[in-house]
Amino acid sequence: MAAGKSTLSKELAAREDAVLIAQDDLLVALFPGEIVDLGAFVKYSRKQRAWFRQLLERTNVEHELHFIVASDALCKRQLKQRSKQRGLPPGTKWTTDADFDEVTAYFDPPRPEENFNVVRHERSV
Repeated sequence: MAAGKSTLSKELAAREDAVLIAQDDLLVALFPGEIVDLGAFVKYSRKQRAWFRQLLERTNVEHELHFIVASDALCKRQLKQRSKQRGLPPGTKWTTDADFDEVTAYFDPPRPEENFNVVRHERSV
């Protein structure tokens, strides 16, 4: 959360003339009315990751999984900046340190056995 995924994905899609698939939008489209809370998001996003892995294995297409490594402190700073830029009032859902901690508790970095072609992006500032 707030690591810069959306910014990076838009830059990559433009540079590589690639298809941009935004997970939030895809999940809402695939499971209409079911993404109602964080638990549902986690459930379906994990299934989606396994589904992508199966697609890659079946089609044997080239791919890259871009993984951003950023400290919690950096992400929380960026979350505050983003919320302020968007004019969101303090305490708005998904803008607080507590929300960040709740969401990132479920984060599962790519594992070697998943066989993704991982491109790491180290963020520090």
